[in-house]
Amino acid sequence: MGILPIKSSQSQLSTAGTKRVLEGIIIHFNTPDSKLIFTGYSANTDTSNAVMNSRLAMALGVKKEDIIIFEDPKDTKEEAIFNQSLIGDEEFVLVTSATHMPRSMKLFESLALNPIAAPTNFLKIDERGYLQAPEVKYLDMSTIAMHEYFGLLWASIKG
Repeated sequence: MGILPIKSSQSQLSTAGTKRVLEGIIIHFNTPDSKLIFTGYSANTDTSNAVMNSRLAMALGVKKEDIIIFEDPKDTKEEAIFNQSLIGDEEFVLVTSATHMPRSMKLFESLALNPIAAPTNFLKIDERGYLQAPEVKYLDMSTIAMHEYFGLLWASIKG
């Protein structure tokens, strides 16, 4: 009897993605009659982000009937529009990375949605003084920050 290769859901998600799923699961388990909504398309993979997230949630004990999957959204605005059609003006918990939360909240609120922010994956820099050797991780953090700043600028231009 051979061992079959298994694609681990968690190994296909980014660190930030895994933290978002875990935060959502914790909130779900502490909120009676709640559902988890996973959105996101497949981009350059054969499995959508929404499906990968849901697989991790089910592996950690979330019931399939408590999960809603929407694989079409390619950006935050499309995710907000989908949630608007599903939730309307009811309050809901919005879980995303702390760096992405300000833009997400603006987009969701601009559609008259009522999100409660639950940021995760905080990026913290330990203050170590001015004369320090540069570290590669700060380049990644700068890239994330620029992505969000340009996203906010684009959203304000588009209205």
